Amino acid sequence: MTARRAALAALLAACAPTARERAPMHAIPSPVARGALPPIPFVDGPLALDVVYPPEGASIPPVPRTFVFGSTGSGRARLWIQGVRVPVAPNGAFLAFLPLPPDGVWRLEAERAGIRQRVERRVRVERPAVLRSTGGLEVWTETVEPRGDWALPEGAPLAVGVRASAGADAVLRLADGRELPLEPRPAWARVEGFGPERAERLAELADYRGLVPAGAALRGAALVLRRGPDRLVVPLPLRLELWPAETAWRAHVLGRPDDGQALATPAPPPAAPYHWLWPTGTELVVTGRREGAWRVRLVPGLEAWVDTAWVRRGLAGAAPPSAVGAVRLQPDSEAVVLRVRVERRVPFHVEADIRRVRLRLYDAVARTNWAYEGPADPFVAGLRWEVGPGPTVDVVVDLAEPLWGWRAAWTSDDALELRLRRPPPVDPARPLAGLRIAVDAGHPPLGATGPTRLREADANLAIARRLVRLLRADGAEVVETRPDTTAVPLTLRPVRATRAGAHLLVSIHNNAFPDGVDPWAHAGTTAFYYHLFAADLARCLQRALVHALGTRDLGVARADLALPRTSWMPAVLTESLFLMLPDHEAALRDPAVQERIARAHRDGLLAFLRQRLGGGPPCAPAPVTRQAPMPRPSRPPSGPS
Repeated sequence: MTARRAALAALLAACAPTARERAPMHAIPSPVARGALPPIPFVDGPLALDVVYPPEGASIPPVPRTFVFGSTGSGRARLWIQGVRVPVAPNGAFLAFLPLPPDGVWRLEAERAGIRQRVERRVRVERPAVLRSTGGLEVWTETVEPRGDWALPEGAPLAVGVRASAGADAVLRLADGRELPLEPRPAWARVEGFGPERAERLAELADYRGLVPAGAALRGAALVLRRGPDRLVVPLPLRLELWPAETAWRAHVLGRPDDGQALATPAPPPAAPYHWLWPTGTELVVTGRREGAWRVRLVPGLEAWVDTAWVRRGLAGAAPPSAVGAVRLQPDSEAVVLRVRVERRVPFHVEADIRRVRLRLYDAVARTNWAYEGPADPFVAGLRWEVGPGPTVDVVVDLAEPLWGWRAAWTSDDALELRLRRPPPVDPARPLAGLRIAVDAGHPPLGATGPTRLREADANLAIARRLVRLLRADGAEVVETRPDTTAVPLTLRPVRATRAGAHLLVSIHNNAFPDGVDPWAHAGTTAFYYHLFAADLARCLQRALVHALGTRDLGVARADLALPRTSWMPAVLTESLFLMLPDHEAALRDPAVQERIARAHRDGLLAFLRQRLGGGPPCAPAPVTRQAPMPRPSRPPSGPS
């Protein structure tokens, strides 16, 4: 189990109620606003106890409670899990949130009309890998860093750390016998992403950290912890290739096969989000490697990490900073092209707000003496260049109209062309007419499954097809990234939208929770964006969906997701409902609700276009209204006679 999941489990355990509070009544869901979702239809089929989650042999983190869901086949059935009576929905679906069984075996029993069925589900409860001494000193072995396959120049700084028992003296003992002390810091467990953000101090643990120079003595090094007479030695699980001091390598971006671009993160993957997007031909300075990722120096003190498959390493030695020459804006019918002359195809970052775009060129010095705005253009308010921190040059374009998207590419004569997309022409009377809109039905592959085995991919496609019909009726041209049940690779979907020249992209999804999160307490509706110029689209879609469904408003969020990361158009991913909740799943089976969700997406798109035209109000959060809570049933509903 990773240190992140272990810390999450520890926090959830620390925040868990007492055994008295985990009494059988906890199986009854807490009050949740029903809003405008229809009642669950009654189904009285034969008794058929089906456990959808967890599957047999599933690996579960050591959370104090988690969910079990599935179906009995009949709304008349009664159900017990671990001896606790669990409500059965009118269609036979059930969802319980219960303490994790100590032996890892869920025991379910259903009864209807004197017929009983029993099912067991065995799960593997993950535990943090802990190394203990005879005196009780312990180390969470999976938190030992660095680990794995590294390559660094001799003397390059390398972070060392471990989570272990508090109150110890921790050192890194090198192969030559030297000992470097590690600094103790408070250990925290954090819950992020679903529900309230929480942090809990782990009083019995500490994080020990230090920074050491890479060298041959690290081969065979070990972490040594001492507390009183107790002592624990943990070999450093590091395979280190040393390069000569200050060694760097020239490299070129090859890019991914589908779009020819490389994504880079500010920390080693997989935990860090993508932040940079570089087209084929970008020249990089490689200063290290960690298992499948090159470390790239942008400027002193700033590094990026990029997949080794997307980059070809070339000659040894770094090049001098690139001179940045003339800067020019060249308008065309679809975009204004910012053309920047450089000596070398250096890495860069594009920060794109609604009315300002900042292009930062790394490892660059200004030789700029000409900044041409070109002929007067209603899209452009100004152009300037600035000397940024470190060897960087910033080129800033102020816009008089909202930015619609951007994309960058290198030209054959070593200029960077950044296309800044104009707003499309919009008819105030029929805003969607003539626009090209990409509709993405999320999944497969992957995707959630509901208690009665409704697949998220099927629900998403049903909604998407209705949205396509509505958009075409309003005069839009629609690009369907997944028009049928065929699986479409995730990275190919935004490529299809971009190549089709779509003006907007909406990816339709329905949500699921990770283990340990109370689904009754935290379900709702949300929308995700990545680029700042798409934030208003997310707010408009969110407001329309919450208004249409009456669900809890979880707000919008900026997230590093493949579909919203599309830069050529405003793109948003929506999560309308939570498929594991019986009432949400039943609603997603209802054609009327599918139509309602599709219309909400259409209304959100219209609201966004009217707002950008200047004739509509901003899409602020929907007004909060008091809604009737879902009752806590004390017995299964009997259904119609």
